[in-house]
Parts: sequence; C-alpha cells; structure tokens
Amino acid sequence: MRESARIEGQRWLEQAQFDLKWARHLKSKGAYYLVCFLAQQVAEKALKAFLYAQGEELVVGHSVRRLSKQASEYDAQFQHGLYSTVIIFLLATQMDSQTTFLLEYITKRQPRMH
Repeated sequence: MRESARIEGQRWLEQAQFDLKWARHLKSKGAYYLVCFLAQQVAEKALKAFLYAQGEELVVGHSVRRLSKQASEYDAQFQHGLYSTVIIFLLATQMDSQTTFLLEYITKRQPRMH
C-alpha cells in the first residue's frame, strides 16, 4: 500500500471524528437538522477512511450504502451495510426524541439496493 493512501485514510478519519464532535455539540444546542446531516457525513467519511486504509487510491460518492458494499470487499461484516447501519444507529441513539427523524433522514438519502 502506498503511504499516501494510509495518510488519506487518516485524514478522512480525523474529519469524521471532528464532524462527530460537532454533531454532539449541536445536539446539545437543539440543532437536530444539522445533527442529521452530520450523522450521514460521519458515516460516509468513516467508510472512506476505511477504504483508503485498505489501499484504495480514489474513493468517490456519498452513498453510505454503496460505500459499505465497497468496504465489504475487504471485510464481509460490511456486507448489507452492517457497519454503516451500526454507525448511524449509534449516532441516532444519542438523539433521544429525534431518533426516528434521524433514521428516516439517513434512509431517504440512500439509494435502494435490490
């Protein structure tokens, strides 16, 4: 694996962690619509970090489901979006009364896979 792919993976992971920090802060301020957006961003960036860490040189797209499918080529536990679902679930459970809204928002952003 090229060193730059490893560095790129670390960069994406740091961005995901930063977004998660802000999502938690915004939740405490009641900005739930922004938390919903950031939850999707955290899942997307974490998946991209994983893919770069595996040696991918270019990872494009915003679909958490598609990125999970791509990640499943390296780790079968990503199959059927298992990890992305867990990431989104963990974020959603931090939302208290907004859990349902968050899950609906994330689900609507993902293309249907048949």
